[in-house]
Amino acid sequence: MPGVAGQAGLSKHALGLSDTAERWLPGLVPALGGDRITVRDLLQHASGLPEYTDGLLDGDAPRDRFRTWTPAELVRRAVKDGNRDRPLLFPPGTDHHYSNTDYIVLGMIIEKVTGRSYRTEIDQRIIRPLGLRDTRLPGSSPFITGPHSHGYEPVEKADGTLVPVDFTTVNMSVAGAAGEIISTTADLDRFFRTLLSGSLLRPAELREMTADTSGGWGLGLEIATLPCGTIVGHGGGTPGYRTVSFHTLDGTRQVTVDWTDWGTDADAGPAALALMTAALCPS
Repeated sequence: MPGVAGQAGLSKHALGLSDTAERWLPGLVPALGGDRITVRDLLQHASGLPEYTDGLLDGDAPRDRFRTWTPAELVRRAVKDGNRDRPLLFPPGTDHHYSNTDYIVLGMIIEKVTGRSYRTEIDQRIIRPLGLRDTRLPGSSPFITGPHSHGYEPVEKADGTLVPVDFTTVNMSVAGAAGEIISTTADLDRFFRTLLSGSLLRPAELREMTADTSGGWGLGLEIATLPCGTIVGHGGGTPGYRTVSFHTLDGTRQVTVDWTDWGTDADAGPAALALMTAALCPS
């Protein structure tokens, strides 16, 4: 299935990594230097855009779990403080800072370029061609269908004790293009295996995507080093869930883990790292 991501509907010359967000979304980032943010900067988290989730979440739990957010509303949280423009964290391309706002802007660019939502584009270009039958983008629907684990977030009671509250049902428009996808470990592994085998992108594009040029980031991929070499993938969290999905560069060894944690002593990160090291570096 070579070229799946470049199917009809978007000319291969319609959007470039050096294109600015300003070209496609004029005035979206009014801060000084905002007109210089490129698609490459957004993918590498080198845009300098502040984090839109600041003040919106308690931990990973949205304060209004059933509200529907538009991408423009989410970006405004990052670029505006009341009626004042919020400054960038640094001039675009000069530093690195992970910001979910970058992915929201990328989703908006996809819609502007194609005339269709990023949900439609992902479904038609990735999910359906790869046969990811257990993967979907729920939009404003708060429900997960089919068998699934439940996610819990810590909530503090009046006496100061923490209790787990089920956050499985939540409107994921608050994550949007930064993380609303519902999937399975099997589908995630299939996606990364297809990507890293070269079946989605041209060889030069894949090499650039997996090259660490921005403090542990390629183009939309997190890059890390284990004793046996380089691995690529991504980690993240949504209300009640934590996920890490990492793979050898050829996609032949893969680890995708999802868990729920809450409380002050529930950090599963070290255990997940140990598992990845054992699985991806068996010798």
